[in-house]
Amino acid sequence: MHSTSLDNTLPVKARRLVAVMCADVVGYARLMQRDEVATHARIKDVAAVIMQCIEENGGRLVKSMGDGFLMEFGSVSSAISSGVSIQKKIAGQNVRLGNEDRVVLRIGLHVGDVIVDGDDIFGDGVIVASRLEGLAEPGSILMSQSAYGHLNGQITNQLVSMGNVELKNIDRPMAVWQWLPENSETVPADQHVSGVQHQSSKPSVAVLRFLNLSSNEGQEYLVRGICDDLQSSLSKSQLFRVVARNSSFSFDPNAVNPQQVGRALNARYIVQGSVRTAGQRIRVNATLVDTTLATEIWSDKFDGELEDVFDLQDQMTAALTAAIIPEITLAEIERTRKVRVGDLSAWDHYLRSVQLMQKMTVSSNREAIAHLQTVLDLDADFSSAWAMLSRCHVTAVYQLWGENEDEELQIAKNAARRAIETDPTNPLAYDAKAAVHVFCRQFPEAILSAQTALKLDPSLTSAYSSLASALAFTGQSKEALEICFQADHISPRDLDRSQRQMAIVIANFVGGNYETTKQECQRCILIKPNWFGVYTFLAASCAFLGEAEQSKAAISRLLEIIPQYTRTKHKERMWLQREIDRQKLLEGLEMAGLPK
Repeated sequence: MHSTSLDNTLPVKARRLVAVMCADVVGYARLMQRDEVATHARIKDVAAVIMQCIEENGGRLVKSMGDGFLMEFGSVSSAISSGVSIQKKIAGQNVRLGNEDRVVLRIGLHVGDVIVDGDDIFGDGVIVASRLEGLAEPGSILMSQSAYGHLNGQITNQLVSMGNVELKNIDRPMAVWQWLPENSETVPADQHVSGVQHQSSKPSVAVLRFLNLSSNEGQEYLVRGICDDLQSSLSKSQLFRVVARNSSFSFDPNAVNPQQVGRALNARYIVQGSVRTAGQRIRVNATLVDTTLATEIWSDKFDGELEDVFDLQDQMTAALTAAIIPEITLAEIERTRKVRVGDLSAWDHYLRSVQLMQKMTVSSNREAIAHLQTVLDLDADFSSAWAMLSRCHVTAVYQLWGENEDEELQIAKNAARRAIETDPTNPLAYDAKAAVHVFCRQFPEAILSAQTALKLDPSLTSAYSSLASALAFTGQSKEALEICFQADHISPRDLDRSQRQMAIVIANFVGGNYETTKQECQRCILIKPNWFGVYTFLAASCAFLGEAEQSKAAISRLLEIIPQYTRTKHKERMWLQREIDRQKLLEGLEMAGLPK
């Protein structure tokens, strides 16, 4: 009596172990809807390429199904050689076509037992290869661990581990490996899982699974929680594309090649790290890598106590996010310096405006505005650009750089409104609105807008600065300083902490701490030497401390920045809400020698 196969008809002798390869056209229905005749012709060309590559490598086309192809080979070496050749030749055919017209394949490869029925094959080997094909990136080959193990070192340096994946109706996780072409930009953006990014476009960031270095495997839930929260928090920033966790978490953290991971996920930056616990102590080490250069651009460690796990995760996430975002922004700004002006994308123009805003001069402010106008000409829905435009105009009004204050302020208001309209979930938009409210002395509205921004992104330190400024101007010195301390704890390395530093100055002044105010003014001047407002508080504080020469020097510097400035003009422009604070500042400025 013969034992039988899955369909109870074929004997055991009809089974054989083969390398099974499945290929499928990405976006077939879309292509056919776009142009049936042209698509049909192109797929015939693809079929001819497949047949040629199969024959060259001793394989067999089992069957084709319109947009799908099933192949078998006697060895994995023959199968992978055929698959690589197919993908490269099809990529070559696509070079002359527009993105929307390209025919792109996904390929899955597995070694398994199959049932032979005439010219057809069935069974687990075919099912697994088909499942792998469905998970593969467009233009790539995704293979099982069993197939990888048969390669004997052949092209393994071109493969990247994707970790373990779960396949539909397969009862066990499976380790998989992926091959991608050298130039992954041959894949159309609308056919790529994560979207192909031009070198000058907004970058993608991938958070990889952190290593659990604790002896207690039960801590794995904590490691996963930190990674999940970090991935989600970075997504809220709106500044970068963040690769979906299903893709980024699939990599084995023990064997990561940054450049291969970057190509596989189409990510310019990856975040990787480790978590170690000892008793009630926890240490998280994190590293940020530029995958295009395979260069580590930032690393740091964060320590905490395991008393409240959820609170700890929140603290770690906020600290990691607040550290990582400025580092990516700095790296991106550095990259744009190497891009020719004519090749700048909307994202590059935006980055240049961010850099220019740090200089705090009339010319840099106007140049930043010009870059932002170019951004919005290219992409009118770039919410963060509208937010930055609002901040540029608010700064110009505050520094008396514009010819028409009312007109400039109205532009700032409109830009903040557009930032929210184009993306109601963008925390930078509400932060810009908060800055406008602060300038307009609408402090309750400013506090509400800043709090909204922080609900959307608890790591947005500029929103802490807006909130602290509103509190300080209303005389809530203690509350303002607590907010600033919280922001400093979250992000000690801001790109620009001048607004927060100014809030610290104001809070100390209204609290009557003149010695501290003087010291904080000096710190603020190191960051923004052209911010005229800081010199008013420095002059008044030095005057109250009896330091006449220093107070006069502060007034002299103030008049260099804004000639013919007077106490009368400052009285009209003061944002201090309490009368006692207003009078105290004017008294100090009179003692320091600011003309009436």
